[in-house]
Amino acid sequence: MDTSALDAVCGPARGMELYRLGRERLLEFELESFPDAVALLIEARELCEDRAPAHAALADAYAHWGWRREIVGLSSSSYYELAYDNAARALELAPESGDAHRAMAAALAAGPRRHPARRLEEAQAALEINPYNGESCYELWRARGHDPADPLAERAIALEPGYCPVHIDLGAALTEAGR
Repeated sequence: MDTSALDAVCGPARGMELYRLGRERLLEFELESFPDAVALLIEARELCEDRAPAHAALADAYAHWGWRREIVGLSSSSYYELAYDNAARALELAPESGDAHRAMAAALAAGPRRHPARRLEEAQAALEINPYNGESCYELWRARGHDPADPLAERAIALEPGYCPVHIDLGAALTEAGR
């Protein structure tokens, strides 16, 4: 039995379901959830190799996982490299994708490919493409220096109230500012 027509439909559909589940695990932002998120997103990427969302989500996952490892004193360079590689592929596949630009901004935040100027450009591009994306507001706020007076942090919260990194980072920025 020839299943090519079925595979053509089910492969990407299954890939997008794995992408959704991987993003759910990623958005928990717990050190323990990152391996699950990455495993799901790798499987999604394999099923949808020619689609940018899984690559961008994997870049986000590796960038955040690297950061979480770094703050507890664990090695994180390879995670930042994987973030960069996946973000570069996402941009190659979809240069008009705000998610791909945001993923590249996250990948350029730390590690061996750290590049503050390009990070800022990528974060700005992400928000220009989709000004209603809370994660992109957050990434641009981070790239601009985490200023608690910058309205992008509040805008990120208004657009994505459950996005925990902005709450954590804004709390830290307010504490550092003595507020």
